[in-house]
Amino acid sequence: MSSQVINIYSGWRRVYTDIVFEGATKQTPVLIDTGSSELAVCPGTEMGNARPTGHYASCAYGDGSYGWVGEWYEGKVTFGTPGGCVTDSKPMLAAAMNNENAHLCTPHLKGILGVDFGGNTLYTSPQKIGEFTGRGEVYRKESFATTMLNPGDDYTMAFIGVTPDNSGQAVIAFGSTAEEMLSRGTIAGSTLIIKSNTIWYTLKTPMTVSFRNVDGLTDKITFNASSVNYDPIIDSGTPCLVLPNEVQYAMFAAGFSTGTLPSDAIIVIEMPGGLVLELPLSRLGNVAENVTFGSQPILGFPVFWIYDIKFQTQKEVLSFYSR
Repeated sequence: MSSQVINIYSGWRRVYTDIVFEGATKQTPVLIDTGSSELAVCPGTEMGNARPTGHYASCAYGDGSYGWVGEWYEGKVTFGTPGGCVTDSKPMLAAAMNNENAHLCTPHLKGILGVDFGGNTLYTSPQKIGEFTGRGEVYRKESFATTMLNPGDDYTMAFIGVTPDNSGQAVIAFGSTAEEMLSRGTIAGSTLIIKSNTIWYTLKTPMTVSFRNVDGLTDKITFNASSVNYDPIIDSGTPCLVLPNEVQYAMFAAGFSTGTLPSDAIIVIEMPGGLVLELPLSRLGNVAENVTFGSQPILGFPVFWIYDIKFQTQKEVLSFYSR
């Protein structure tokens, strides 16, 4: 189990892979999301030999007003494509959506694969988006953490070769394969993951943001979260880099917006442990679209374009490698 790799793709401001249920004939493209833990597929997906469990599913994102609901199925699943795929070694839970408002069912994407190990919640009655009701709620660890990621390899997972336009040969590698593939890269640094029952890929503050090659904007801006709800996260499912609101305030005070920063500007993010990320605007595409601001910083999809990223969930370490 330690030599595993699945092919992934990037496009439509997302990173995704194909899945197919045992007994099905069609592959289904699903968003890979380090900010959630459920596997869910859109209405009309061929479920193959997967069977309903009699329990119901619900997942909310952001402020909780958008997400999806459906019914839990259980079956074996293959991830990736021929030449780079993994079949889960035992049946796992997958939700068949019957309603969603999170833009997960599009002409290009037909579901979501959460990889943050938060577990699944099984309800005894159908749910509504943004509401969590019903008795007999059951918490259950998902299969992904015990099969695709080998516990003997410290649940190591790495996103390697992700690009904005799918021009590379992007993969997710597991276990010793991830270590071997990254051995050719140059480590930019590591930081710590806050480990809890529901939030695995939350990062410890302070986060410091600064700019290079921007006259009049040279001070470092430090962000300290007021609570764990606002700690920075790394989320492949967020299509942009979200910087703290404090950075936008500093930019405005210096007379800048994302649209007026010099083209050779570099965003520098520093995290505990000595991690320093350098994000050149020239590699962030449409900066006004791909860099935003909020009360919770998010290392979103554009960060994956610049660095290969390794998750070691038992050691609680997140490492970045320059290409």
